[in-house]
Amino acid sequence: MTAGKQMGFMQSRRLLEEYGIPLVGTIVREPDEVPGAAIKEGYPVALKGITPDFSHKSDVGFVFLGLKNYESLKKALNTLQYNMEQSGAFDVEGFLIQSMAPRGLELLIGSKQDPSFGPVTMVGNGGRFVELIADVAPGPSLHHPLLKPGRVKPLTQCINLLACHDHTPY
Repeated sequence: MTAGKQMGFMQSRRLLEEYGIPLVGTIVREPDEVPGAAIKEGYPVALKGITPDFSHKSDVGFVFLGLKNYESLKKALNTLQYNMEQSGAFDVEGFLIQSMAPRGLELLIGSKQDPSFGPVTMVGNGGRFVELIADVAPGPSLHHPLLKPGRVKPLTQCINLLACHDHTPY
């Protein structure tokens, strides 16, 4: 991977699987495989285009949520393919179909190799408002001696939400 280039979905998925971190959903290469994957996952589903060409896929119309049946899936798939064509996505790796998760709190967890500090991590508020709210806390590598339990936790506002979250969908 080139320095400064974000890891693509498929590369990220392989890395996470190597560490035993399971990911949900079915990946298919061809559009005609999408309906079968949706049946396998169980409606309602999310449909996402997989390409390393864009990091914020919902911003370019590559993410469709809450698809309740074949008709809504087919319409979303047609729109997704059109959006991918119009966006100039050159490297389309396929489609991800996931069963919809119940509403809840979304977290962002990330890491990168910083040229000055080495491996660094971040945790914060996730979901579609991740950049609007910009509630993230940077930290050292998970293996760094400064990263002790509780060090990053109080640095983000989303942790306050976790502390008072009563598991009631909002």
